[in-house]
Amino acid sequence: MPLAFPAPDYVGPNYRGLVVIAGNPGLAHAGIHHENDARMLRLQERVARGDQEAFEELMAFLPESMAHWPQMVNTDARRRLSFDIRDIAYVEVVKCATRPLGSNLPSLFRGTGILSRCWETHTSALIDALAPTHIVALWKPIIPTLRTLGYQFPSDQDRIGSYNGSRFVNLERRYADVVRVFDSFYGR
Repeated sequence: MPLAFPAPDYVGPNYRGLVVIAGNPGLAHAGIHHENDARMLRLQERVARGDQEAFEELMAFLPESMAHWPQMVNTDARRRLSFDIRDIAYVEVVKCATRPLGSNLPSLFRGTGILSRCWETHTSALIDALAPTHIVALWKPIIPTLRTLGYQFPSDQDRIGSYNGSRFVNLERRYADVVRVFDSFYGR
């Protein structure tokens, strides 16, 4: 049985302060997602054995893989929001896949301590090191959840937004809150 690894965070080579924060890695999907996940796992296994070349390969592969993800860093979102994946960082609050137990991040981890432990042990230090000027939450509950954990967001509201992943709204409404964050980041 292969080792299981957390999804790696991504920091683009041109990172300048825009962080996309997700809840936690999804579980493997069929088709392209399964192939991407399998390739990522193989690379991570090599990285775990100290293979520097595999690390470089993994970092180069992530933007390609993310282009197929079913959310806001995919090719369609990059086009709609006019952003370059190399300019951003992508961070998972919880570093391992979990099975959803509810419709929002707080209920997903209520009583388990997973959310708090990941935040205190890993994610808080990473976000502090990234010193984001702009933050996009991959789904609405992330911002209030991080506030509950004590994270201090930038004070300018044009620098914070949430992607609306609801299946019941059109794409324009899904991106409405984050367009202003990308526009602010790029000075548009």
